[in-house]
Amino acid sequence: LEGVPETLSDLQKTGWLLIVVSNQSGIGLCLYGHAEVEVLHAYLHDRLAEKGVVLDAVYYCPHHPTNGRCLCRKPGSLLLEKAIARFGIDPAASVFIGDRERDAQAAVAARGGRGTAGVHLAGEHRFHGLRDHRPARRHRRGRHPHAAGRSASRRPARLSLVGALFRIGLSGV
Repeated sequence: LEGVPETLSDLQKTGWLLIVVSNQSGIGLCLYGHAEVEVLHAYLHDRLAEKGVVLDAVYYCPHHPTNGRCLCRKPGSLLLEKAIARFGIDPAASVFIGDRERDAQAAVAARGGRGTAGVHLAGEHRFHGLRDHRPARRHRRGRHPHAAGRSASRRPARLSLVGALFRIGLSGV
């Protein structure tokens, strides 16, 4: 998407965590495997690195809904909750970005059902004003493992969920 790498770079420079959570149901359907998804991740990391963006984490669900219900597939919130626990994120002070209704549902579930403020779907708001959001302080002690060089007063505390990047990148692999 035009402008996404630059926006992510701006957000990261102001202390945001950039975490990707996606459904990769093609694995569950045997259309591609984990190795192909890792190639996609490498491609995504390389393209974003060209703009100075480093993703803090990438999580994906390999299951397809026809193979049974799982908790990690969005709209389930397990992978979001994993990121929240790992990085000490305050979900109420976070922004979640996605391109499907199930992304919004997962974000609301990760917040314990407490509203949709800060939940954005591509095409709905076009993310206007995100660059103006200021990250809140972490709600737990501890330092983000990739925060070397960041000042203590600017520790990342918010989560950006960017599911759309995977679908776009997949067509280029």
